[in-house]
Amino acid sequence: KTADDYRRTLLRLFELTGRTHPSQLTETDLFAWCTSGNPANNTVYQRTSKAITFLRWCQREAVIVHNPAERLRDPDSPLRTFRRTFGKVQAAHRGRWLTHDQAYGQLVGACQDGTLIGLRDEIVMRLGLAGMRIGEVASLRIVDVAALPTITWTGKGRRPRSMTAGATLVDAIGRYLADYPEPGPEDPLICRQKPGAARQGVPRRLD
Repeated sequence: KTADDYRRTLLRLFELTGRTHPSQLTETDLFAWCTSGNPANNTVYQRTSKAITFLRWCQREAVIVHNPAERLRDPDSPLRTFRRTFGKVQAAHRGRWLTHDQAYGQLVGACQDGTLIGLRDEIVMRLGLAGMRIGEVASLRIVDVAALPTITWTGKGRRPRSMTAGATLVDAIGRYLADYPEPGPEDPLICRQKPGAARQGVPRRLD
């Protein structure tokens, strides 16, 4: 996938500039391509990196003699004004961050109502605040928390992931599992309440 993305990016470079061979590219072409379409700073940075990498390879393989990308990151280069950014600071709807009190005082605190459902919701909140995606939280199994404080799961791209849970989260999961009806290793950690369950307020797995 990464190689395909790289190829598509370079194809767009040649489509935009109308060039058919790397030796025809100029520094002006690269400036125009890197900044085309009013891109975000990180997009400009990524295009610049790909152009530099590609044309350095072309020069090593004697495909080109002069490398038009060799000065793209010089101190006086116009592209130096496009600094890398972190988080969605350039998005139409910028990322908003919770304070510690908002996250653990208000959000988590709202779940602490003394019920098992509330305890389940507190665990969901704490896992999310620790960085897990909602789909990852929903797919956690009992076996994934069998070695607390280590939690393991399969993340984005089917990559194995792990985290070390804090003492409060470990305690919450322990209390939750103590009231879990005969959990098996492959059973889900997080369950929805089954409508009409005999024991109201107890999370049950939906069939």
